[in-house]
Amino acid sequence: MKYTQYPRFARGEVAALYAALPAGERAVIDAFVKYVSISSSNRTRLENNRRSLTHLRVIVNKDFTHIELEDLRSYLTLLNYSHLTNASRNEIKATIKRFLRWKFKDWSSRFDELRDLKLVTGRNESKINASTILKEEEVERIVRTETRLHWKAFFLALYETGFRPKEIRTLRWSNITFNVRRNVSRIHILATKTSRARSAFVNGATHFLQEHRKMQVDSPNDYVFPAPRDPSKPVGKDIVSKWLRGLTLREIGRPVTP
Repeated sequence: MKYTQYPRFARGEVAALYAALPAGERAVIDAFVKYVSISSSNRTRLENNRRSLTHLRVIVNKDFTHIELEDLRSYLTLLNYSHLTNASRNEIKATIKRFLRWKFKDWSSRFDELRDLKLVTGRNESKINASTILKEEEVERIVRTETRLHWKAFFLALYETGFRPKEIRTLRWSNITFNVRRNVSRIHILATKTSRARSAFVNGATHFLQEHRKMQVDSPNDYVFPAPRDPSKPVGKDIVSKWLRGLTLREIGRPVTP
């Protein structure tokens, strides 16, 4: 194994690494993703399966057929001490566990019954909302330090609503009713997980959302937070995660990931 710590892959790098794999190895990954698609039609989930297996293949640096227990354990050591959140580690582990059972008929004896692939349970230690880890003075410090208007608006909308990050990333101006009561605004959405209508009220975010709207140059599909390179799409989760992790690590001494 050529890595001594879990790599921080740049945007688009995993896709490039997958494309550079031998055709036979890509075929194995594709066959597994096709197998998973029988029970899941979620494209994001299927692509995450492809990414997770590419991680494994690149880091272990062995053909899938030749991976042994010690290879798996070496990989898990890097993963468990990586920069990734528990949720991301769990997602990768769950994919690998299912893959090994699918790929190897002797998976139980070959990989010690997959005992090492333990998921970390418990609440997401990095989730942002008013009832979890961020103190009021930390929120104020983050907002004061962040100089870009749209990120101030994003952060406070995420914090005050308690919505999922995807629900803020895909927020449209039509979802916001400004100043329903003085500086209090109403944000109403369809929850991404339940498809039920949800509403939340924000106060601190109102000013920054209004100012952000005045300054916004182009958002053809009415997105509050459009992608920088393609405003017809919402800002990507990787961009949000990288920004927030860096900001919180610098300002409050620990990374917070949406």
